[in-house]
Amino acid sequence: MENNTQPPARRTKPRERNSLLKKYYGLKDTSTPTEPPVQDNKPFDLDGNTFNSSKYFASLLKVKPLQGLIEKDNELVTEIREIDGDMKTLVYENYNKFISATDTIRKMKSNVQDMESEMSRLNENISGISKQSKFINGELGPNRKKIQQLSNVHNSLKRLQFIFELPNRLQLCLTKKRYSQAVKYYSKASKLLDHYKHMPAFKGIERDCHHIMDKVNSDIWAALTDPNLSLQKIAEEIKLLVLLGEDPQKLWKKYIEIQVSMLNRKQRENSNPVSIKDLIEFYIVPLEDIVKHFETLFLATEKNDTLSSLANLTPDQKEEAKHHLLVAIHPHIDSFFKLAQEFIQLPTSITIKDTHLPQFDHLAQLQSALLTHTQALKSVAKIDERMIQLTADWESALIHNVFDSLILGLKDHFNKFILSLHQQANDVSSEFDTDRIAGFIQDTQTWLLDHFINTCLLPLNQYLDTTLPLTLSRIQFGIKNIWQKISDRFENVHKTSKLDKASLQIFMLVGSRLCYDLADNGIFHVYSTFSSQFCRPVVESSTYSSPDQDAKIEPNLIPDMNQTIELYLKTGQTLLNKQMMQEGYRLSARIQESYLFSTLKSVTHVSEIWYLVYNRLKYTERLVESIYPPAHPSPPSKRSPSVDNSESDYDYGPYSTRNVQQLQSTHSLTTVSSISELQPLPPSDRFGSTDINMMNNIDKLFADRVDIYRKVDPSPIGICTALILILLKSFLEVTREMEMNTVYYQQIQVDIEYIKRIIWPYIGEEKWASTMLQEVLSGVYTRCSSPISINQDELALILTPS
Repeated sequence: MENNTQPPARRTKPRERNSLLKKYYGLKDTSTPTEPPVQDNKPFDLDGNTFNSSKYFASLLKVKPLQGLIEKDNELVTEIREIDGDMKTLVYENYNKFISATDTIRKMKSNVQDMESEMSRLNENISGISKQSKFINGELGPNRKKIQQLSNVHNSLKRLQFIFELPNRLQLCLTKKRYSQAVKYYSKASKLLDHYKHMPAFKGIERDCHHIMDKVNSDIWAALTDPNLSLQKIAEEIKLLVLLGEDPQKLWKKYIEIQVSMLNRKQRENSNPVSIKDLIEFYIVPLEDIVKHFETLFLATEKNDTLSSLANLTPDQKEEAKHHLLVAIHPHIDSFFKLAQEFIQLPTSITIKDTHLPQFDHLAQLQSALLTHTQALKSVAKIDERMIQLTADWESALIHNVFDSLILGLKDHFNKFILSLHQQANDVSSEFDTDRIAGFIQDTQTWLLDHFINTCLLPLNQYLDTTLPLTLSRIQFGIKNIWQKISDRFENVHKTSKLDKASLQIFMLVGSRLCYDLADNGIFHVYSTFSSQFCRPVVESSTYSSPDQDAKIEPNLIPDMNQTIELYLKTGQTLLNKQMMQEGYRLSARIQESYLFSTLKSVTHVSEIWYLVYNRLKYTERLVESIYPPAHPSPPSKRSPSVDNSESDYDYGPYSTRNVQQLQSTHSLTTVSSISELQPLPPSDRFGSTDINMMNNIDKLFADRVDIYRKVDPSPIGICTALILILLKSFLEVTREMEMNTVYYQQIQVDIEYIKRIIWPYIGEEKWASTMLQEVLSGVYTRCSSPISINQDELALILTPS
């Protein structure tokens, strides 16, 4: 039997070591706490101070069965044994510490006694040393000044001896061509000779030394004309002339002239380096030596001046010397970077997936070599900045050339599709292959995204340091640029492709569909992958998978992504509009030809042109349905555009054209009246032409605008409706140019009735169409001298299919 009075489970609490020891030995705790502990009334807590064994036992009897009491007893016995074992271990450890402390105290006592005796002996030794030092100082004190005076005299005699021996030393150096030693001796004594030159003895020595050093100077200048002299030797000879006080400007010009001449000769002998190592050895290493020695001789600053930088140039002279040096070495630096560019030159279009670029190794070798061998060139000629620019240009070229492979791949895909269109055009038995068109659209989009991400974008990680913001900005620009190039190819396809009219119509509609699909999801995939794999730390393996539509994109990528999406929506819309206008122009020309160049005698059938128009509408509808399959078919009356859509947006499935800039029409507008159906015109004896014109003008006054060349809805109904708008407008303009008589008037009546029937599936009850047809009929009625309407029975008979 169980109830809610079961005692709580035992909790283990930390206990103080001293309390445990006192409890084990049965000692009382004599410490007096400053504050009485706050005790909670917990009689069932075994570790608490308020534990009540009687209550705890009584509670166990109530809540525990016999088996439970036995188990509890075994548990308590086990805990008691564990606690007892812990206490014994604690006592044993405590005894060990006591024993160790005792031994330590004994050793310390012995060591302290020995230390006291050692300190006593040390103190006695120091006292003895102090006494001896005082005794020695007392004995040597009177002679110390004499020793110092004698030492100074000895040094002066040595200097005088060196001065008197200087002409012989210099002559020996001149004879053995030890010019550096001669310059060293003369530089060491020149100040002293100049100071005592008023004394006859020193004056003769100075004259002899000058005579010898003039010969040394001449020999050094002569040695500089040796064409086989090394760059290092030239620098050493110039250094000697600097120390001899030659004109600095003359020296640096001569130095530059000789060194550059030697460099030109060496580079002519090795004009075509076969490796980066050769390029560095024949171009960078000599340049570095030239600049390093020049900097030491003429450009060294005051805080690091040494014996080799005694030119003592003013800041203006240093700038002038530096300018002369840069003018001389810049052509060689340019030649080096030109050759380096040839080593790292990339192909126009490359694929870097699963391949290794040798140009990347060459660039890494260049960077390493310039980092370790160009300290002087970096400080004087800023060659490191040139290398940074070269690296940036190479990275930009790599990005653009890799992405340009998309253009070539798309070109191959489209060439195959064009070839299939040519074959289809030659096959008169086939109209168009719906499955082939749908497969091409799907395959092209899949290939484009896969190649973009897995073949172009992600492999850039192995060649570029994507932790640098500048590198990321270059990749970002490359992505935006390639999207722009692809869009341009789509938009200009009608100019570059050599297709017949039917194939071009298919091609432009397919391009439009691809643009809408890329705007709907493809562009987002690319930017999302770029954001996750480059702009943030990579968590998992970088293999392409469709990113979640809700995934966050780096904020600085969003403007580019939105602009690109808008660009492709606009391009898709432009292709639709161009295709629709081209088809409209062709049919309009046929309408004009049919009416303006025909000779009618009687009205027996509908004009042939409208049968052609009907067939073209059905063909266009079937073609567009294969490219833009309707996801949710709706009645024609609901799909036809409203009369005022200057601000409308098309939201057909994924091909939304929202945010695409409205295409402005450069053509005339027609008006729509409130007439919903085409009404028969009254006979001529009932109303005059003036009244009819007045009624038509009143209709126009209260009509809404319809843009003939509006944005085309990417759907079968939308494209056919746009085509109908152009054809009706053309029909209206053509009839205005005709010379009207009764036969033509009746023929137009028949044609209008037929037009109403063929366009109804696309426009339904839209009043703009009936208004335009009414305007056509009223216009020809007004200009006809005898407008006799055709009999309704004859009209029905003509329109009845045979």
